[in-house]
Amino acid sequence: MMKIQCSKCSRSFIWTDDLPLHGKCPEDDCDWYYDVRQELGKALEKKAPAPRDSTLCPSCRNPITSRWTTCASCGNIVAGSQYFSKKHLFILAVFLLVILSLIYRYWS
Repeated sequence: MMKIQCSKCSRSFIWTDDLPLHGKCPEDDCDWYYDVRQELGKALEKKAPAPRDSTLCPSCRNPITSRWTTCASCGNIVAGSQYFSKKHLFILAVFLLVILSLIYRYWS
């Protein structure tokens, strides 16, 4: 049993297991069709709100889309549970390139 309310005429009726899953509103002059699965989903959304996104930036604690991204609010690069500023990452890349170029020059 489930209470369904028509979105056009606002009439409520009780759906039971012996009624079809899809049907017309019981009001004669209303042309709205119900779908029990959709109505059940609406009822569940009202009772249990959507879960809050638990992925937060480790630096500023604002929501982020994934664990490997750039935070839109603070601009840090998030890699798992670590975060790096773009400036530090750039300095590290330059340092590694200098080291590799020195190795290549003196190795060959």
